[in-house]
Amino acid sequence: MSKTAVIVQLKARRLALGWTLADVASRMGRSDKNLRSVVSQWERGAKVPDDDTLARWAMALGCEYHVTRELTVPDASPGYDQPRKDKEGRAAAPDGQPRPG
Repeated sequence: MSKTAVIVQLKARRLALGWTLADVASRMGRSDKNLRSVVSQWERGAKVPDDDTLARWAMALGCEYHVTRELTVPDASPGYDQPRKDKEGRAAAPDGQPRPG
């Protein structure tokens, strides 16, 4: 799930709870106007919080946010799908050294 989708859900959760931005800021451990403004910017898509902040925001709303560190590798990338070559133009071994023979 994208961060944008998570943010949409967190905003919907806040509204369903009937909480103000000040309520969220307070539950995140701060009650200053600046954090209320920042949460508003997140909800409008003007800024995107980092993963740790997103997790704290979710926790403040009684949710959990888990970061999945997955890597998606495309089938082919220009330049990366070609074998490396040694100085003589022969296919190099994976360590970049010339192949014997």
